[in-house]
Formats: sequence, C-alpha cells, structure tokens
Amino acid sequence: MPPEAGTAAEGEPVAAKGEEPPSSTEGGTEGSGEEALAEDARVIFVLGGPGSGKGTQCERLVAKYGVKHLSAGDLLRAEVASGSELGQQCQEIMKEGQLVPTEVTLGLIKKAMVASGQKIFIIDGFPRAVDQGEAFEASIKPCDFVLFLDCPKETMQERLLKRGETSGRADDNMETIGKRFDTFVEVSMPVMDHFADKVHKVSSVPTPDDVFAEVCKVFETQGIEPVPGSPPQYEKIARSEGEANVAAAPVEAKGSSEGEAETAPERVEDKEGPEGEAEQYYDTKDFTSDSAVGEMPREDLKLLHSFGFNARKRNNLLYCDGGTIMYAVGNILVILNASTMEQTFLHGLGGGGIGCLTMHPSGKLFAVGEICERPNVFIYEYPSLRLVKVLRNGTEAGYATLKFSPDGGHLATVGSYPDFMITVWQWQKEHVVLRSKAFSQEIFDVSFSPYLSGILTTCGTGHIRFWKMATTFTGLKLQGEIGKFGKVEISDIAGFIEFPDGKVLSGTETGDMLIWTSGQIKCTVFRKGKKPCHDGMIETIRLTKDENIIVTSGMDGFVRYWDFSELDAAETEEGCDFIEVEPIKEVSIQGSQIKHIVYAEDHWLVQDQGGSLLKYSLQDRSTTKLLEFHSNSITDMATLPSSHHALTAGADGTVNLYDIRKRKVVIRSSFNTGATSMLVLGPKADPTGRTVIVGFEDGVVRVLLRCQDTWKLIGAFKPHKKPITCLAASVDGKQLATVSQDSTVFFFTNTADRRFAPVGFMELPSPAVSVAWNNKSTRLLVGCSGGQVLEIEKPNPAEVDTSVTFLIELKCRAYNFVKPEEKKAVEEGEEGEAETDPELEKGGDEGEEVELETFPVCKVLYKADTSGNFYLAMGGSAVGFLYECSFETEGILSKAASHPNECLDLKYSHSGMYLLSAARDSIRIQPSSLGGSFWSSSLHNTATGLVSSICASFDDTYLLSTGLDGSFFIQEFKGNDITPQEGESASLLKAALEPTSSVPDITIKTHYTIEEAKQKTEEDNLAATAERNKDHVRKQVAALREEFEALLEANRNAPKEEQLPREAFDVDPDLKKLIENERAEQLDRARNELQWEAERARVALKKIRARYLDDVETERVLLFAFRGDNRASTFRTRKFPASLRTEIAEFHAQGEIDGVQMGEEKDGGVGDGQDAGLAASGEDGDGWKTAASQDGDGELQPLHKQELRRLQRKKREEQWAQFNKTKPDENYENPNDVAMIKEAIDNMGDFKLKSDPNYVVPEDQRVNATKKRTQMLLLEESIHSIKTDFNDRFLSLRDVKKRIIEDVNATYDRLKAIDEALGQEEDYTYLSLQEEEVPEKRYEITDSELEEFAEIKKLQEEKAKAAASGGFASGGGGGSAPAKESAPKTEDKASMKAAPKKDAPKPARNYAMSELEAVEKRIQCRKMAHEKKKLLKQVDYMLSTFDNALAAIRQERFQLQADLKSADMKRLILYKELVLLKEFEKRDTELKRKMDNKLKEQSEVEGKISECLEKLQERKEEIERVIAKKEAVVKEFDGLVEESNSFREPLLKIFLRKIKRIKRKAKDMDDYDTEDEEEEDDDDEFEDDEFDDDDDIEEVCPPGCDQTLYEKVCDLREKRLDQEDATADIQKQTETLRKERETLNKKQKFVEQSMKAVDSEITEFQKEKQSKLNEIDVIITLKMHQVEFLENGRLPTDLSQGLVFSGSALESLRGRVKDLVQEKAALKRQQKELRKEHVQLQRSKKSKEQKIVELEKKAKDVQMLKFGQIIDLDLLDRIGESKGAEDLRESLQKQEAQHRKELAEWDRKIDKAMQELAVVTQENTNYLDSIADLTTKHRNLETSLFARKDNLFSNPITKKREEKAERDRLVEVVNAQASVIEKLKVEIHHLRHKP
Repeated sequence: MPPEAGTAAEGEPVAAKGEEPPSSTEGGTEGSGEEALAEDARVIFVLGGPGSGKGTQCERLVAKYGVKHLSAGDLLRAEVASGSELGQQCQEIMKEGQLVPTEVTLGLIKKAMVASGQKIFIIDGFPRAVDQGEAFEASIKPCDFVLFLDCPKETMQERLLKRGETSGRADDNMETIGKRFDTFVEVSMPVMDHFADKVHKVSSVPTPDDVFAEVCKVFETQGIEPVPGSPPQYEKIARSEGEANVAAAPVEAKGSSEGEAETAPERVEDKEGPEGEAEQYYDTKDFTSDSAVGEMPREDLKLLHSFGFNARKRNNLLYCDGGTIMYAVGNILVILNASTMEQTFLHGLGGGGIGCLTMHPSGKLFAVGEICERPNVFIYEYPSLRLVKVLRNGTEAGYATLKFSPDGGHLATVGSYPDFMITVWQWQKEHVVLRSKAFSQEIFDVSFSPYLSGILTTCGTGHIRFWKMATTFTGLKLQGEIGKFGKVEISDIAGFIEFPDGKVLSGTETGDMLIWTSGQIKCTVFRKGKKPCHDGMIETIRLTKDENIIVTSGMDGFVRYWDFSELDAAETEEGCDFIEVEPIKEVSIQGSQIKHIVYAEDHWLVQDQGGSLLKYSLQDRSTTKLLEFHSNSITDMATLPSSHHALTAGADGTVNLYDIRKRKVVIRSSFNTGATSMLVLGPKADPTGRTVIVGFEDGVVRVLLRCQDTWKLIGAFKPHKKPITCLAASVDGKQLATVSQDSTVFFFTNTADRRFAPVGFMELPSPAVSVAWNNKSTRLLVGCSGGQVLEIEKPNPAEVDTSVTFLIELKCRAYNFVKPEEKKAVEEGEEGEAETDPELEKGGDEGEEVELETFPVCKVLYKADTSGNFYLAMGGSAVGFLYECSFETEGILSKAASHPNECLDLKYSHSGMYLLSAARDSIRIQPSSLGGSFWSSSLHNTATGLVSSICASFDDTYLLSTGLDGSFFIQEFKGNDITPQEGESASLLKAALEPTSSVPDITIKTHYTIEEAKQKTEEDNLAATAERNKDHVRKQVAALREEFEALLEANRNAPKEEQLPREAFDVDPDLKKLIENERAEQLDRARNELQWEAERARVALKKIRARYLDDVETERVLLFAFRGDNRASTFRTRKFPASLRTEIAEFHAQGEIDGVQMGEEKDGGVGDGQDAGLAASGEDGDGWKTAASQDGDGELQPLHKQELRRLQRKKREEQWAQFNKTKPDENYENPNDVAMIKEAIDNMGDFKLKSDPNYVVPEDQRVNATKKRTQMLLLEESIHSIKTDFNDRFLSLRDVKKRIIEDVNATYDRLKAIDEALGQEEDYTYLSLQEEEVPEKRYEITDSELEEFAEIKKLQEEKAKAAASGGFASGGGGGSAPAKESAPKTEDKASMKAAPKKDAPKPARNYAMSELEAVEKRIQCRKMAHEKKKLLKQVDYMLSTFDNALAAIRQERFQLQADLKSADMKRLILYKELVLLKEFEKRDTELKRKMDNKLKEQSEVEGKISECLEKLQERKEEIERVIAKKEAVVKEFDGLVEESNSFREPLLKIFLRKIKRIKRKAKDMDDYDTEDEEEEDDDDEFEDDEFDDDDDIEEVCPPGCDQTLYEKVCDLREKRLDQEDATADIQKQTETLRKERETLNKKQKFVEQSMKAVDSEITEFQKEKQSKLNEIDVIITLKMHQVEFLENGRLPTDLSQGLVFSGSALESLRGRVKDLVQEKAALKRQQKELRKEHVQLQRSKKSKEQKIVELEKKAKDVQMLKFGQIIDLDLLDRIGESKGAEDLRESLQKQEAQHRKELAEWDRKIDKAMQELAVVTQENTNYLDSIADLTTKHRNLETSLFARKDNLFSNPITKKREEKAERDRLVEVVNAQASVIEKLKVEIHHLRHKP
C-alpha cells in the first residue's frame, strides 16, 4: 500500500504522491511562474509552537476570508509521501526533529503560490528560522505581518500526544516532540525578534472559537475583509438523533472569473415542504457562465441524443422508481426511460463535467458532484429536477464519490486529485460538519455505517480507511485509521459493507474478501480449495434487506450469494489466517465484466465494463441489452457525405455505424487493437460513401466496405510501426496519406478497386499531429508536435524508385511560426544590433534561434479557397487564437480569437460553409471565415472526456461530437438556412448487394510493416544469391580435392623408383612455413582476443571459489569398503566464523569468572553463619551468669524480715512473668516449621509445569534474547566440534586406507613375481581410491585433460561442419577418423601402480637339471608358496581390519547423525525462541531498568535510614551525657546546700527558677535557616514566659544568707539552665531526625510497594513471555526405553496426555523421592520420641499441679491456725509500707479535685484567649496583605526606576538629581514600611503572650 502523505488536519489539501502543482504556462520560460504572482499579493506568516493550533485557525481563515492557505509541513509531508529521493531525505530530517533545508521549503512554497493564482496567502509554520524568513522575503515577497499563536509547552505537548493517537504522523511521538520543542525554542523563537515590528501575538490556550475571534480582530485591523456571504463565525449545528454538537464551516460564495466574490444565488420559488414549511429552489441560470463576446444564442444548438455511456466509471448509475435510469456522460446527466428508451437531459452547471451521483434514501432527491475548478454539489428534487441545495467549497477540482447517510440527514463527499478531501455536510443547511484529508490517491467509494452513528468507511487505490467523528481538545474531528494489510498483499478495494458489530467486509483486486476489525485484517475469505471468491476485482458487495444474504459481483461476470451469519461469526483456527466458505448460489452473466449492479425486486441493472448496460431478469434469468456503446475512448468520428449516418472508432477496437435520425446503432464490428483515426472516402472516389479507412494503434490501416449489416474488409496494410495519428485523403480521392508517432508520412494511391498501393514514405522532424490536403490535391499540409509546419508535394508513382526502399525524397517547404509579440521583439533586436555588445554576438545566429520560444502545433487546415493559405492552431502561450498563415509570406496574415484552451479538432463541414472546432471546454461552429459570430456548447467532461472529434452531417443540420470518455452527442443545429435532406439510403442498399472480395486481416502485432517487408525481401534475395555462390565454390574445391587425392594415390601405387617424395607435391616450398607463421599469428590473436574472457573466467572462478569453497572446512568425502557395499561419509562442514569464535571464547571466560565468584560467596556464607551461631550462644551464657551473680549479691544485703519476704514474692512473680513470656502463643508457628511447610507446598508432590498459566519462571532460569543467542552459539560450537571431531578421525581412516592401498599393491607386485617364479598365473586386482574418496582432486585440471577436452571439441566441430557442408569435409580421406579413447582417469596416481612388465623369456637351457638343483628348486618353491600364503593372509587381514573400522565409524556416524538432527531441531527451536524474545527484548530491558532503578533507590533510602539511626543514637548518647552533667550539678547543689541549712528552701527555689536569658545558638544547627532560628528563639522566649510567673519580681539574696553562697547557687543555676537548653536543643534535633526517619520509612514503604508493583509487572511479563514460548512446538526424539507412559503395559497411540522430562529433572525427582523417604522415616522416629517426651511431661505436670494444690491447702491451714483467717499478703504489704499512706491518699484526692476545678477555669480562659487570638490573627493577616501590596509597589517603582536608563545621558545633572530624589523617596518608603513591620511584629508578640 502506498504511504499516506500525512493527515492534513483541517487545512488546505496537500500535494498527492507523485504530483506537482501545475505550472502557469506550458511552454513558458522559467520566469513565467514569477510573473503569475500578482504585484499586490499579500503574505501573512502564521507561527506558533508544535500543537498550538495553526492548522485549525488557518482553515477557519480560509473559509472566512477566502485566503490561500499554504502549510510548509503539509507540503513537506506530501513530498515525503511521494517516495522521491528528496522526500526520503526530508523524512530522515523530520524524524530527528530538525529543520528541512531552506531552499527545499522555499521551492515547494513558491510552486504552490504560483499555481494558486490568488492574492492573499497565509503560510503556516514558516519561516522556522531567521535565515528562512530573510530568504523568503529576498526571493519571493516581503511579508505583511506575522500572526503568532502563543501557547504553553505543557498544553502543546498534550495536544500533540493526543493527535498522535490517530494522525499516523511520524513526528507525533514523545521523542520527536521533545526535539521539536527544543528546535522551536532555539531556532524558531528568534524569528519573533527578527519580525518584532510585524508580530501580532494571540494566545491559543482558550477554545478555538475564542482564539479565532482574536485572530479576526488582527486581520480586520490589517485591512483584510471577510468574503461576502460567509457567516461571521462558526456556528454550532445540532446533529440528528441527539448526537454531539459539531463545528460547521462557513459556506463561501461562488467567485467570479476576475477572482472577486459574488453574492450567492437567491432562491426563486417556494413550495410546501413535507412538514408544512416553505421549501425554496435555486435558479440554475445563476450557476452557468454568461455568453462570450460574439456567441450566438445557445438555443440554436439543441441536444437531441447521447450515444455514450461511460461503463468504466464508478458511482455513475442510479435507478429511480418507475423504471427511470440516470447516468452521467460528459457534462450531461442522461435520464433514460427504460421502457420507451427516451432520453431527458440535465446539463452540468459547472461546465467541467459530472463526477458522481447518489440518490437520497427517500428516493425524492439526488445529488450530483461536478468536476471543475472549485466545484459544487447540486441536490435536485426528483422527478421535478428543480435545484434544492448547493454545497460549496468541498474540494478543489472535482468530486470522486458521495453518499447520503442512512437517515438522510448528512452527506459525505470525497474530492479527487489534487486534495482528496473528505467532507461531511449537513446538506439541509448547506454547512460543512467535518472535513479531513482522505488519502493521497484515488478514492473509489464512501459510505456511512447503517448501524453505528458517526462511523464512515472509504476505499480506493491500495487502501481502505475507517473514520469516526471523535471529540478532541479543539472540538469534533474526523479521525481516520488506515487499514493495515499486514501479510496480505496490498490491493485496490472497490466494494465493502459494514457489519452491525463494526466489522467490515471488503473485496480485493485479486478476488479475495477480507474481514476487517479495529483497522486490522481479521481473516481472508476464500472458497473451498483456497480458490478466490471471484476471478478478478470484486466491484460491489451488498447486504440484502433482510440482512441474511451478502451479494457480491466482480469482473468475472459472476454474482454470488453468501451466508451473512457464517461470515459474521467467522473465526480462524490457531495458526491460520483465512477461512473457506462456499457461496449459497451463484449467477453468471456471460461475457460481462460487472462494474456495478443496481438491484430491483425482479431484475438487476448490470453496468458492463465492456460498454453495455444490461437488464437481468430474475424470473427467466434472461439478459437484455438496454445500451451498447464503446467501452473506452472514442478516438475519431466521421459522417457520411450523402446520408444521415455517422461512424465512430474507439480505443476498444470497435467501429460503429449510427443512424442519426433513427438514433440507433446500425453496424458494430470489433478488431484486435484499438482504433486511432478514421475517414470516409469522398464522393469523387466513392460516390456511395461506403468506403471507410481506419487507422489503428499497431500501425495497421484497414479499408472497410459497408454492406447491409456488416463491414467487409477489402484492404489491410501496415505502413507504420507505431500508432497512426491521422489519415488524410485527397479531394479527388486518388491519394491517401497516413502519419504516425514514428515521425513518418506514408503516401498511397487509390486503385480502381479501392485497394491502395504504397508509393513511399518520408521522414518528419517530429511526430505529426494534423494533416490536410489542398483543394487541388497536389500538396499535403503537415503539422508536427515539435512545432514544425511542412507543405509536401504529392509523389508521382512513375518517378519514384522503390526497388530497394520505400523511403523517398519529396519537395517540401517549412513554415516557422513566430508569435506576434516575439516577432516584434526580434525586429526591435535587429534594429538595435549595431549597439549590441560585441561579446553578446559571439553566439551567432544559432544562439538567437535558441532563444525563440517553440510552440507545439495543435491543428492545421487549408483555407477553403485557392489562395493556398492555411489556418494554424498552436499550443503553449500562443493558444487562444486561430492564425491565418502562408508559405509565401513570413509571419501571420491574420488571427482571430478562438478557444482559450488548446484546439483538439479543426475541420470544415461537408458543405464548406462552416468551420468546426473543439477544445477542452467547448465545441464551436462558425462561418468558414475567421472572426465574427459563433455557436458554442459545453457537453463534454473537461477532465477525463476531452473532445476527440467534431463533425456536421452532410446537410449541416446536425452537429456531432465525441469524447475520450466514450461520450457521443448529437445536437440539432438551427443556425443555418439549409433545408434538411433525406439522404441516399436507397443507393446504399443497392450498393450493398454488389459483389466485392474481402482480404485476410492482419492479426499479428509483430507483423512486418511495408518497409520492413520490403527490406526483408531484399535481404532474403541477397542471402539466396550468396548461398548459391557458396555452393558453387564448394563443388569446385571438392573436385580439386578429389583430383589431388587421386594423384597421391597414383604416386603411392607407382614403383618405388618412380615415386616422388611428398615434398614434390608441395606447390610452394615456403607455403608450409607461411602456414605455420599464420597459425602462430592466429594463436597470438586468439590469445589477445580471449584475454579479457580468460581474465573474466579467472575472476568468476575466484568468486565461485570464494562463494562455495573457501568457507568449506571439510568436503563430503566418501569411503568405500574393500569388500562389500559398505560406505561412509564425512559431515560437510563450513569454517566456523572467527567473530563467533571470539564471542564464544568471551562467554567461556566470563562463565569461569562468574563461577569462581559464586563459589566464594557460598563459602563465605557458611562460615559467617557458624560464627554467628557461636556468638549468640556465648552472649546467652554470659547473660545467665550475670543474672545469677546479681541474685547472689541481692541475698547478701541485710534487709528487714517483712521486706525480705516481699522481695522474695516479687522475685518469684518476676520469675513467673519471665517464664510465662517464654510461653509461645496459641497461634505461634515455628519459623523453621513454616519454612519447611512452604518448601513442601512449593515442591513436594508437585512438579511445576511450564504450561501452567500461573507458572512463574525462577529468576535464575529466566532467559532473554542475549542468553538465548548465547545458547545458540554454544550449540553451534558443539555441533561444529562434533562434526570436526568425527571428520578428523574419518580423514585419518582415509589416510590409513591410502597406506593400505600402497602396501597391498606392493604385496600384489611381490605375489606376481612369486607366481611368475612358480609358473602360476593369478589375476590380482590392484586397489585405488575412487573419485568420491578424494573430492579435492576434482578442482584440479591436468594438461592431459585439457588436451582430451580440446580433441573432443574439435571432433564435434568437424562433425557439425561436415553435416552442414553436405560431406565436404569427408572428401579425400573417406571421412573423419574415430575419436581416440581416453585413458582411464585416476584420482590418486601416487597410490596406483601398474603391474610390472614381464621380463622377456630367457632362452631354454639345453642341459638337464641336477638333483641338487632340483632339490633347491623344490625348497625355493615351497618357500615362495609359504610366502605367498602369508602375504595373502596379510592382505586379507589389512582389508578386513579396514572394513571393520569403516563399519564401526559408519555406525558411529549414524548415531551422530541422529544426534545432529536433534541438534538441528533444537537449533530451529532456539531460533524461533530468539525471534520471539527479540520482540520482548524492549519490554524486558525496560522492566529490568525499572527494577534496577528501584533497587538503587531502595539502597539509597536504606543508607539514609541507617545514617539517620546513627545520628539518633548519637543524640541519645548526648542526652545521657547532658543528664549526667545535670545530675552532677544537682549533687553539687546538694553538697553546697545541705538539708540542715536554714536557707535551703529559698536557695532551692532560686536554683530551680527559670529566668530569661539570651539564647545561644547550637553549633551543630548552623544548617537551619536564620528565619527558623528567629522563630525558635521567639518560641523559647514565649515558653520561658509561660513557665515563669515571677519574671517581673526582682531577684535578691535572701536576707541573712551568705552572698557568696547565693552567687554560687546562681552559678549552679546557670549551669543547670545550660544543660536544660542543651537537652532541649538535642531533643529538637532528635525530633527532626525522627520526622526524617518517619519520612524515610514512608519512602521506603513506597519504594517497596513500587518494587512489588514492578516485580508483579515482571512476573506477569514472564508469564506472558512463557506463554508465547509455550506456543512454539518443541520436537524431541525419544527411544523406546525412555517412554514410561504405558496403558495396560502397552504404548498408547496418543501421547498427548504424557509429560516429557529431561534427564536432569528426572534424576532430581528420583533423588527427591529418596530424600522424602528418608525424611519420612526420620519424622516417624522424631514423632515417636516426642510422643514419649509428651507423655512424661503430662505426668510431671499432673504431679506438679497436685503438689501446688497440697501447698496451697497447707498455706491456708497455717494462716487459719496462726491468724484465724485468710490473710491478703499484698494488702498487708501495702499497709505496712507507710503509716500515713491513707492520710496522704485522702489529701491527694482533695488536691486533685481542686486542681480539676482550676484546670476547668483555665480551659475557659484559654478558649477566650484563643478567640481573641483568632481576631488578632485576622488583623495580622490583613497587615501582611498590605505589606505584600507595598512590596509589589516597591518592585514596580524599582522597575520604573531602571526603565528610565534610556534617558541617562540626556541631562546628567538633572538626571542625577532626579535619581537622588527618587532614591530618597524610596528609602523613606522602605523605612516607613520597616517601621510598620516592626510595630506589627511587636503587636503580634503581645497578642501571642496575652493571657
């Protein structure tokens, strides 16, 4: 799918992909674009930060003021979307948040400004730097003012992030937003300073409406007025059915041709609406252009009939009630009565064409979207065809599709190129509801969801988009989400429907259907067997009214029915992304390509792309053709010279004949290629007018003869290679000229039977676009696309030589067209030539000619007289006139105004009275002379249906025109005085019966042209002649060879003495040497010629080796057994990459280091635990011993008897209390037991399965992408190591085989010698290595192999040559010698030895052998026989040993191969896991980073807490030291003033009194603020006042007391107070530290909670990751003994319920079982011992309880015997403690009652004081507010003081005086304020201490 150009928020459209703004002129110079920019143009820069609302405000400014909005950002994004190189560079820059180069942005803005043609421009987001602004003003135009939208960064960031959720823009993400903000502050903000005098700042924080109101004020102050007819501001329109309010865009009035605004057309008539309200109508005349100057009444041209139907156009067919069909052709809406076939016409009001149609759900209205500049949507009433509503400014150039909402309240429109803007209208109020950029390419359809409000869908080229009306921070917006195709191939989408739940079913161009949900493809729909739903594009999808059936149709001509419920509930299987569904039924409309279907109750209307409109009956399943026309462009047209008939030729290859009066198609014929031009032979050549000549796009010309109901082909020839552009027949009918895009003109002569004979062709400077014969049929006028106009004399066939080629030279003259303005300039330049700078003349004439503008020729036509002048229609800037020119005179004879656009056709009527012309916007008919009045009409589509031809009937009563969109209109012309004629139809019918033979057609596109056939014939003749000459020479050489061979044979047969030497037959003795020299030269030449090829082959071989061999470590080597068929091979391995080896080595090294560290930690942990246990036991022992010694010391103290008993009881109670404390709680659980239970719950009897959804991977077993890659690398290393190990041993075995072969062959040599000596003959097979055993040898080539190859190649060439020469090479020798058989090729020549040659037999002895010799010989024979037997055993042993070793290594290879296959499977699984982990890597890293941060934060908090605790401990120790010092002071006072001193009481009072002292600051509190210290001092003073009630009493020495003693007591009091102050300070510090600790504790808890949250997130992430990993199928190989999952002792067929354990896990489980058995036995023993101990304790408890009961009874008995009653010992102790205790208690109670009363009284006083304090506090607050106001005034005064620095040097003396006076005044103010503050402080102080 092509990328979207970015969502244009609500501003002007951006350029689409691959498109550029149209230039103002086509042939102009580079400066022409600048001239198009008006001098009074105004430029406004709209600046602001990213997300400040520039686009929103600019859109509103466009609607209200009619300005042209240019967004630099949108222009750049459009360039990015185009995919160009410049766009890609811009995209990279934008992603980095940087600025695009200035020259690029300026170029895009300048193009858009020139193309718009407007005068006021608002440029959004530019300039973004000072240099950009300077460059813009220097190269384009200075700006008028700058509008700056000010907005805080936080607001802009929030807006951008919210926009990024739906915009799809690459720069709407957090990272890029930050960079954009930085760039804006650093680079863009200086622009404000640069334009400081032009900046108007507006805050964009309020609502868009409020911001727009402020912006409008700025525009109005700058003299920019709103467009008339536009509302003053945006209104709120209530959407139907209670939907949210949306912002409506204002309606802009239709502009006049001068660019000024006109008043909107008024309604002209009223009628009663359905609800009784008056309905108004527009007058359509208000929307049509006025008649041009010289234009005759338009009523003289009346449209009679349309033969056109654009069958390729979508949204172009409506079916109304009553059998009425609507479709658009050109600029006409045809309303066809299907019963009577009568046509009614509705003209398009815009003049450009009709783009699309749609019917209102009520059937009483229909909407028409037009094609023109700023088109409108017209809503008509049906069937009255009155104009009800006009929707303006919805797009720029035309509408592609539109659709009403299901309730009819809204209308959605989509524009075509260039803006592709989607707009939602509240059409009844003619207001825009929402709009947005739809896409960057063509949109096919738009539709509202019939089920969900505010949901739309659009589709088109390469996309589908889902829209919703969403509320954003700037109001209601239309947000679109592009459908993501994912793995499915991007496709054009034409048809779709919405499901009730929001899903969408769409078709594709391949015939598949897609189900979409949430912007993603849920699944693809196929038919059974994964066949597409249709063969080709699916054009329509429809849901029946009962919503049970989905109907689809496509280009394959089928209509298929599908079950809605089956598609709605479609679900794919796991791992599958498609479903297969069969249609319920299907209907085939044979031979059709269904573009659109309109469904009725009993029939369908089918729009066939082949050019037909079909009616398909559902009852009898019959098809009726309602209309049948051209399916594509109509390229040319002609009318018959003697009847009311017309012919058309189409790009679809059809040639049709029409009866104008009967309005029907008479003949329709088709050809295999498209037709491009046609003509009808004139009456002089064919009086019957039956001969038609048609040119085609393959260069073929066909001559057709009309018969009664068909065409007969009487001529077919191909004069050109490329499409034929024009045909022209001379007036006398004897000459025919054809021109083509191949820049040639071909001449033919007409024969008697109208079979045209070729004369010749002439080459043209450029392709011809128009040709015409003069009245005398002697000259041909040719107009070329390059601007050349030629006049060529007709060729004389008798004088033309075409024996070799048809290319001829003809007399011709050229006409150079010079535009009148340029001609004048050239003449003025020639007059002033003498004054020209000599340096400028160096260019010569050529330079001057280059400067002249070249204009393309549109049409040429000879004037209808004998003057020889001609009419010329030019393109480029010379367009708009028809020029009269002559070859006899330079320049232009005259000119007359013509079409403002390029002329498309120019010809005379049959009578010659009228001149017919056609252009893009209209067709004209005027008198044959230039100038004067004319008749004009606009029927064709100016965008896609340009006029291709215009003709008049033979009597000038009908005007016919055709277009490239298949349109064909017939108009009745009432502007002449000629009486209509009937024509000669009778003669045509008579002529149709004449016998005429037909010719075969040219059906092959590669058919030779006439010239190519001529050249081919000539080449064939030359080749035949050369071959005949070769045969003659071959025969002569063969005869000479035979004669020479016969001579040699005769010489050999002659007697020896008569034979001549072979050298005698050499004709020339030096001939052999000469031949050898020539051969050497040929060899050198061949080497030189083949040097490049040889080098290329060498380099290629080097590359092949590098690609396939260099990285191979071990080739596949086969080893064969000596006996049997056993064989084994190596593993083919590649070299292990060095980078991976280094990486693996690092892994191994890191693993060893980690292992050492872990081991040290474990050892250290154990030692620490043991030491800790020993230390604890030691402390406990010391504690008990200390307690025992204290008890012992206590017993030695002499105490009273009663006190002694009390102490004993207290001691026992303390012992019981201490003992009871050790008693565990009822719910107490031993931590060890809890840990063991948890361990049992987690592990006992439960093996954690990874497939469990709640399974959490242990932290030490968690893997990530890095660990998984490490596993893969280690696996690769292991596989490579295994293969390398095996290969080394295998190659060692091959070396063994080589040595065995050498030894065995040597043994065979010895055996052969023994056999020879014994006179025996045995055959020994020598051993050698086979080719597969030494594969490295095949890369070595020997010279013998090269010679052998050369010999074989030479023999093959000789055989081929002999076969080609018919036996020439076999003469003389009786044929070629057979090829020599090559010697057997051996791979290991060193190990192979040939059998030794047998020595020549020695001559037989002639004497008898002695007995001794006989004995020795027998002994020698026995020895040799024994040696032979021994050698054979050795050979057998060596061969058997090797075969056994090979069998063993073969078996080992099988095992290794199985293991390696498992490893390969594991590698595949690891790779899949790695790919999956790569997807999770980002989240994994992020979570790890979070946890690391939290751990770091926890460590920091714990460190701070530890530091705080240390400080608290220090403060505690300080307090203890201060208390000790205080106690020392008290003891010193007790020692100084004893109890017996009579002045102790007053001195004690003086000693304990609190007095006011100047507080001294603590040294360690310097870090507190001064203000806090002051407040603390005040508080201390206040506290002193509160505690000391006798502050006002003067302290003196008590009378009679020693003054020295008094002073010492005062000194001690100072010391005491110092210690108390120190204590207070330390307590405050302690309190501060406690608060800090509490804060840190809270922070620690928060961090722990955060860690828990992160840990929980990690756990969930691990679960998700594990679940994804579980989805990967793991393949393992199990052996039979590994399967223990049996059913009834047998292996089950289904192993899905079994579990696969690894060996380590299984061993661990087995070990755990053994441990559990041992633990169970130990627990049983422990339980037994505990039970015994429990029984003993129960018995001991009972005995103790019984003893306690006995002792209590005994104690009671003793008390009764001694006291006579039970005594409460505790009460007795309390009574005995003090005799006056009861009196003291009574007095204490009384004092407490008195104190309570006083406390209540003081509470009442405090409440009253608090109320007064509140009042005073309020007053104090007021005073503080006044202080703040005074401070503000003070600052303002300072600011004003500093602001006067500009006048510093104006008058220094006066200035200094003023400054001094101002400074004195400010000092007085400050002093006054300070005095007020002091008073307020004093008052506050008194209020605080007021009782």
